[in-house]
Amino acid sequence: MKQRLRLTCLLFALCSLLFALLLTSCVEDAAAVTDTIVTITFDSNGGTEVEPVQLEKGGSLKAAYLTGNKVPKYTGNRFVGWFNGSTQVTNKTTFTKSTTLKAKWVRQITVNFSRGENISGTPPSSVTIDEGTALGSKYPPNPSRTGWSFLGWFDITNGDQYTNSTVINTQSDTFTLTAQWEEDIDHPLEYAEAPAIHPGRHLAEVYPDGLTVKAGVEFTIQGLSSNVERDGGVLSAQWYRATTPPAENKYVGEAVGIPLAPKPNENPYELSVKYENVVEPEAGDFWYWVEVTNTNEKATIQKTASTKTMNQLKVTVTE
Repeated sequence: MKQRLRLTCLLFALCSLLFALLLTSCVEDAAAVTDTIVTITFDSNGGTEVEPVQLEKGGSLKAAYLTGNKVPKYTGNRFVGWFNGSTQVTNKTTFTKSTTLKAKWVRQITVNFSRGENISGTPPSSVTIDEGTALGSKYPPNPSRTGWSFLGWFDITNGDQYTNSTVINTQSDTFTLTAQWEEDIDHPLEYAEAPAIHPGRHLAEVYPDGLTVKAGVEFTIQGLSSNVERDGGVLSAQWYRATTPPAENKYVGEAVGIPLAPKPNENPYELSVKYENVVEPEAGDFWYWVEVTNTNEKATIQKTASTKTMNQLKVTVTE
């Protein structure tokens, strides 16, 4: 009886030892497995959620997490990539420990194009670019419009022109560029009398008329009109003088300063022509007037046309 009891105790001890050995082995194996696995979690930073993924220690993320269907979505933004601190993760990045990655985004802007208000034709298609970048290769080809030349794409809110290298920054998700045009001119003006200067809209006056000065003393005379039309041309002016009105014109020098003050969406321009530091060395009566020339190099029939003031300014010079 006692011998049987001893055998039973011995058998129980052996079983307990075997169980302990097996349990230790399982724990060690589990620890070994755990030590070879790392967990990658994702902070989408405002984008859609991405589930954590487990990798073998030293492994890399699959392409699906970098550029494929595992990439998060964020409306109005482009996914730049996953970052571990300041370092972007690539398909060659390896992980030796569990890590949390954070998504980086860049806001996108939709650029629309307009041919202009009430101008027919189909504008270029809209394009999407990153905020703070230029259109670059997405810059559209120049549009066409019969009878008009394309000047460029402009932000009509401030008048700035945008080229393919102009950086676009805006608080809005959309940005509109509008085409600006210049009408083609076949000839300086459609009027036969003075093709580049509208008939009847000559310089209004030259002044001060009846001026009396001493010989050898400088004086200033002026011409002024508020309704001279340039019709796409460039204005220039010359002063002339004669000893008797009207006598043979004698050129006395170029006018100085022709400020043009354009009025929005209109052709008329204000024209002011000043002739300064005039000196008549001898006594006598002299008459001055201004001739204005409009030059338009685009004209195909007549490139220049001129008109002069209707009155002559009389200057009396005394000893």
